[in-house]
Amino acid sequence: MIPIPLSSGGIGPLIGSSLSTTAPGGSVEFADAMRSAAGKFSLGTEGAEKKDLIGPVGKYVNEVNRLQMDSQSQQAALASGQDVDLHNVMIAAEKAAVSLQLTVALRNKLLDAYQEVMRMQV
Repeated sequence: MIPIPLSSGGIGPLIGSSLSTTAPGGSVEFADAMRSAAGKFSLGTEGAEKKDLIGPVGKYVNEVNRLQMDSQSQQAALASGQDVDLHNVMIAAEKAAVSLQLTVALRNKLLDAYQEVMRMQV
């Protein structure tokens, strides 16, 4: 599990600049890889308009951020003594943790695929 401090503001700062990974040939930043891939690949058929690859990823990241922020606000409400059910706070925290773990796993898979494509010789 990846702990996110309550004062971190969700995953927004995490997504901003620190999502870099070290590849065998150097470092590749996730956002740059996604922008590069979105510019090179079309998800549609030949002649059809290019579909946006970043759009669905951005929506998913926003949903993960919303879950993180919801969990944070429920934890803060519980800590301040408000009438909040503990089981709802724990469910929200686990949803946020699982979604963040899935996001990191997807990021790693996308980076592996991108690096594999970049290693191909034409």
